[in-house]
Amino acid sequence: MLDFFKGFKRRNTSVELVRLLAISFIIIGHCCVFSGFYPNAKDLWGHGVFYFHDLLSQVGNGLFVAVFSYYLFSDSAAKKPTWPRMLSLYIPSLLYGFAMFAVFVGTGHEVTEKIHQQTFFPFLYNNYWFVRAYILFLVVYPFFYRMLLFMTPRQHGIFMVIFFLSIMAIGRHGDKLWGFIGACEFLCIFTVIGFFKRIHPKKPHMWYLWIPLAILAIGAVFGYVMLTHYVEWWTKYQTWMNNCVSLLILPVVVVIFHAFLSLPETHVAPVNYVARCSFGVYLFNGNTCNIQYGMKHLIQYLGNDMNLGPMKAIVVAWALYMAIGLACEAVRMPLFEAVKLGVAKIYHHFVKEKPLQENHEAEETRSE
Repeated sequence: MLDFFKGFKRRNTSVELVRLLAISFIIIGHCCVFSGFYPNAKDLWGHGVFYFHDLLSQVGNGLFVAVFSYYLFSDSAAKKPTWPRMLSLYIPSLLYGFAMFAVFVGTGHEVTEKIHQQTFFPFLYNNYWFVRAYILFLVVYPFFYRMLLFMTPRQHGIFMVIFFLSIMAIGRHGDKLWGFIGACEFLCIFTVIGFFKRIHPKKPHMWYLWIPLAILAIGAVFGYVMLTHYVEWWTKYQTWMNNCVSLLILPVVVVIFHAFLSLPETHVAPVNYVARCSFGVYLFNGNTCNIQYGMKHLIQYLGNDMNLGPMKAIVVAWALYMAIGLACEAVRMPLFEAVKLGVAKIYHHFVKEKPLQENHEAEETRSE
């Protein structure tokens, strides 16, 4: 078991913890939005807490993109082919889609045409918007990275501001354009993280200043939510704020990411392994069958039948989704690694060794 974890020791655990924080924010946001519970308009505290968690899911999306942007913004990463990473996204999406579809059918739900389409063609019919946007991002990422490197840091900074303002002005319309805007949002965050990585190649220090700053940034999000309860005309601009690339969320993402990046570097393999499982938690939780049917029923059951109340039910559901998702991914990942190793051995045996043997025989013939 210890040998298995050794392969996960290379990455900085301080950065990998951002993945766990991101998926926690995303799941709690999903639980709030799709719970079927809505706070009383007169309940200021309930209103603030509920919609604060909704915005946290956007912070979580941005943090996920910030982590892979940090690793991808390098020459070594840009030179590698992107198709293995695309497969590592798409194949688990299919697996979880089939598994959730089987549970959905087994529990007696009516299977609509949309469910069929999103299960068997998740990329085309947007079962997982994040995966579709990520794959589209990977298609253009190597060219985009080289374009940024052609710029001076000053030009990079100007382009970053223009790109950010353009994406923010578009707002939440990405799903209508087949994931194109979602990919542009990822490219925007990649541009921002890359800019800071260029002007400060070394990791930031003084974590004891960055961490309080990150807490203040989260507090700013909560303050925004509370303020919208009093200022009604702000609601018309919420589509420009409730987005991972917005004037409110993106600065929070950058500050939180750099706060964790500033922590002393450590390498704890089991923690890195659990952090890597976080993507599977999203696939388990974000499936259409679960979001549209399972999550609402679960939280309603916990809140009404178990008498936990809305907020306690949401917290319990969040804990259940995190635990079950991590457990499923902890089983899937070793199985996939074993299959990948088996395929590699077969390929090496039948494709690699045969030409080597033929070349060796040809050399012997020439020597005779």
